[in-house]
Amino acid sequence: MRTNIKQQFINRLLETKEPFSATFQDRRISLNQSERITFERVGIDWYANIERTHTLLCVGKYTANSVHLYRHIAGCKLSVIIPLSQLLHIQPIQQ
Repeated sequence: MRTNIKQQFINRLLETKEPFSATFQDRRISLNQSERITFERVGIDWYANIERTHTLLCVGKYTANSVHLYRHIAGCKLSVIIPLSQLLHIQPIQQ
């Protein structure tokens, strides 16, 4: 089942232009805590909005095991790598 949800996530980034949200287990805080991230495509690029902190990041590369998010701040690159093993749910966003 884990592989199926990971593949669904990658397929959404590769094949659709529709925005969606994904819920990830946030192990930094607690095993029971989750983090919701909204993904939206603008032109050819995907952007991720971390809802708890309202942080907008660019989606860099994504693999079968992780998604890489980044943002340039004052000439420095902030990178976040999220393991897809922490992916709990995917939901389309109704517009």
